[in-house]
Amino acid sequence: MILEAVVGSHAYGLATAESDVDRRGVFVAPAEAFWRPEKPPTSVEGKLGLKSNPTVLETLVSPLVEITTPLGEELRDLPWDDALAWAHRLGAEIAAARGPLPEEPDVGRVEDWLVSVRRRSL
Repeated sequence: MILEAVVGSHAYGLATAESDVDRRGVFVAPAEAFWRPEKPPTSVEGKLGLKSNPTVLETLVSPLVEITTPLGEELRDLPWDDALAWAHRLGAEIAAARGPLPEEPDVGRVEDWLVSVRRRSL
C-alpha cells in the first residue's frame, strides 16, 4: 500500500453519527510477483485517473491521508492539473451547497405514506 485515504462523507465534513468511514488506497504489486508465469491483475486506475474518473481522483485529492509512502507522495504530486482543478471546483461547490433536505426527516409522514402504499396494494 503506497497510499490510503479516507474518502466519502468523512473526507468532506458531511458525515453524521451513522456514517461509516470509507477508505480507498493504491497498492503496488511487488516486482517479484511479475517474475512468475502467473502475473498479478493489471490495473487500469492510472488510465482512469487521466480520464478524470471521480473514484480515482477522490483518493488523490482527499485531505485525510492515512498512509503514504514516498511512492504515494510521488503519485499525489503528479501533474493532474485539469483533473485536480475539476475535483477542487466540485469540492468547493459541494461545501457551499445548501440542500433541500431538513436536518431531521419527517419520519411520521414517511411512515404514513408507506402504510398508504401498502394498503393500496391489498
